[in-house]
Amino acid sequence: LRRAAHRRGGHPAAGQPAVEGVHLIQIRERDLDGGRLTRLVTACVNAVRGTRARVLVNNRFDVAVAAGAHGVHLRADSFPASRVRACAPPGFLIGRSVHSVSDAVHAALKIQEACHAATDFQLRIGIHLGEVVFENEDIFGDGVNIASRIQTMAQPGCIYVSETVQQNISNNPG
Repeated sequence: LRRAAHRRGGHPAAGQPAVEGVHLIQIRERDLDGGRLTRLVTACVNAVRGTRARVLVNNRFDVAVAAGAHGVHLRADSFPASRVRACAPPGFLIGRSVHSVSDAVHAALKIQEACHAATDFQLRIGIHLGEVVFENEDIFGDGVNIASRIQTMAQPGCIYVSETVQQNISNNPG
């Protein structure tokens, strides 16, 4: 597989995990110049072609589009996702880092606003503050389990939060 990925212009470090079931590969190389980063991302996109894996580029929308990546992950202090969405190709994934409960709630509100603009798409969102554990290809822990249960209780188009989140955001003005 590594040779096959390399022959079709792919990056072997991305191709093997993609074949083994990894669904998301995030390129986080802030020290590479635009040209080298674009070549790396292009190689990774080529390596995952034909798999379910998607390649995201950290905070470089220009490189993501130029290299044919599937999306971009924006830092919390980066430009608004709405600016990226306005220029992004159809189906382009946009992620954003959040570092507080209020940031997560604000992001959920923005997501719901975008979903309401598309009348045929209603999303349920559940938010809980708790431990999240990443192990192999699994994500689990109190934060994931409770948020999952909360979102199933939410009406389509609504955001439900746990009591922990409610207490946290009610103590923070803004």
